[in-house]
Amino acid sequence: MHRPTSQSAEYRAFYSAFGRCRNPQHPDYVNYGGRGIQFKFESFADFLDCIGPKPTPQHSLDRMNNGGHYERGNVRWSTPAEQAANRRPHPSGYRHNGGVPVITIFVRHSADCKYAGDEFNKRCDCRKHLRWTQHGKQYRRKTGVRSWAAAEEKKRELEAQLTGRVPETTPDVLLLEQAVETFEANKQAQGLKPRVLAMYKRELTRLRNFSEGRGLLTVSQALTLDNLIGLRATWPSTYPSSYSRAVVQKHLNHFLRFCYNAGWIPRIPKLDTIKIDGPETEPLTEAEYNKVVEAATGKTRTLIKLMRWSGLAVRDASTLERGDLDFNKGKNLYRIIRERTKTGTPLYIPIPKDLADELLTVLNGNEKFVFWNRQKDDSSEYRHAGYMGEQVAKAFAAADVKSKGHMISHRLRATFAVDLLQKGVPLEHVSKLLGHKSVTTTERHYAKWVKGRQDLLDALVSATWDKKKKKKTEAKATKEQEA
Repeated sequence: MHRPTSQSAEYRAFYSAFGRCRNPQHPDYVNYGGRGIQFKFESFADFLDCIGPKPTPQHSLDRMNNGGHYERGNVRWSTPAEQAANRRPHPSGYRHNGGVPVITIFVRHSADCKYAGDEFNKRCDCRKHLRWTQHGKQYRRKTGVRSWAAAEEKKRELEAQLTGRVPETTPDVLLLEQAVETFEANKQAQGLKPRVLAMYKRELTRLRNFSEGRGLLTVSQALTLDNLIGLRATWPSTYPSSYSRAVVQKHLNHFLRFCYNAGWIPRIPKLDTIKIDGPETEPLTEAEYNKVVEAATGKTRTLIKLMRWSGLAVRDASTLERGDLDFNKGKNLYRIIRERTKTGTPLYIPIPKDLADELLTVLNGNEKFVFWNRQKDDSSEYRHAGYMGEQVAKAFAAADVKSKGHMISHRLRATFAVDLLQKGVPLEHVSKLLGHKSVTTTERHYAKWVKGRQDLLDALVSATWDKKKKKKTEAKATKEQEA
């Protein structure tokens, strides 16, 4: 069985023919869609039902009548010899559309362009040019632009000049594949880490496969609320965790906003927020913390202490560099100075001297990192953080400290935050120490632990009790006087 994905040769033939006929930005559009050739198959399933699987890898898609459309009764799989015998003639100076020569856009890459060698690549910022043949002579012209879309407009203007007609406006049909490639190139240019780029690529590949499997190949067809709701309905089987599904939706929303800002869609489809199931991450009691520390051994014990007294997430704590530890002689104070991995927010966190001394003595065979014995330059910090998180979870289990949910190591971070809030440290200061981009995030997770706010609410509510009691007493006294 052939599945409608980009992995099959049949699908690639279907997808390529669709682009040649319906996408004005395709390099061969002028020879197909530009000549009036139409692609009449509504879906890949319809196409495959008509033509069947490729007999051999050497066969390719062919139209029996080269002047006809891609439709039932006019398509077949042909051998290279059959294809050669069925080509339409291309005499020098051959004209289409009442005398318009075939004009091709091509790219002259700069010497350092990574796409050099591919003159039809649309993803780079190199200058675009036009060429055409007329009466046996080839012509070339600069467009003066760097984007492919702008070059298409220059091409239409030239066609109008050569024929003396007003250029036709062609609706811009952007394939979902092209939009995804542009988005991924933009994210790569932002300098995102390979793990994050791989995450975007994985989710957008699933979007493409799902959409193309339903015969939705263009941005305007695929990025509709109906199609996105259908895609989201497939997530529970892939991501059982509601938290994971919420993260996937956040990445999808980044792509949708990018498409909207680029002018490819008129509005951003609004997907309902995914409610994250699961208990809140509770802080440890002092007794629980002491039991966990006693059960842990080696550098896992030091890591647990670091997370408790610094509020660092396990990923930041486990990849702590020795250079992140700063000693202020004037204040006789150790601080951790680094950026939070998740948000890039600067962190300045004072830590107890005994903890700093313990960090300085951790030996793991690596001069740069405190806990990470990194053996290769391409080793994943994400995997290392996962491993250290597992070691922390084992210490919790050994201490018989139960935790609801899977955010076990995060309880140490919560302990740090709640301890400060209950001792009267303002919420906005705790937010800075945690590395949150917004105090709203801190408030959402820890508002109920703010001591000053609790005291104020207690006073306000209890004051209403006193007022009610006073009114009742006054009313009783008035009745007695009247009697």
